[in-house]
Amino acid sequence: MDDMNSQQKHLDNLRQWRNFKGRDVSMGFLDKWFNAEVGKPFKQMGNIGQAWAKLVPTELLAKSRLERFYRGTLTVTVDSSATLYALDRELRSGLQKEIAQASRPANLSRVKLVVGQIHSDTENR
Repeated sequence: MDDMNSQQKHLDNLRQWRNFKGRDVSMGFLDKWFNAEVGKPFKQMGNIGQAWAKLVPTELLAKSRLERFYRGTLTVTVDSSATLYALDRELRSGLQKEIAQASRPANLSRVKLVVGQIHSDTENR
């Protein structure tokens, strides 16, 4: 009888070890990706946005919009080439360094200015 129990136990162990594990259908694998691709850039953009709102002159602030922050480059859309010129002059005269220091730990190394539409169509209605 003891021999039967040990054989049965051995068979149970073999079944447990040799069976394939069930498929993981949870979304847990996305946690790391989401934090890297969405969470961290969102947090960095928030720090940069606060520094931008505090340091950029109000007349230029109203005519610009922060678009994205990717690999140290902040893309800013402005409403006209005149605004682009004025904002570029401000950035070159030291504003970019001030924003980079104020928005730490985000690693702001470059500001790319683009002329475009700063208000979406839904905001104008």
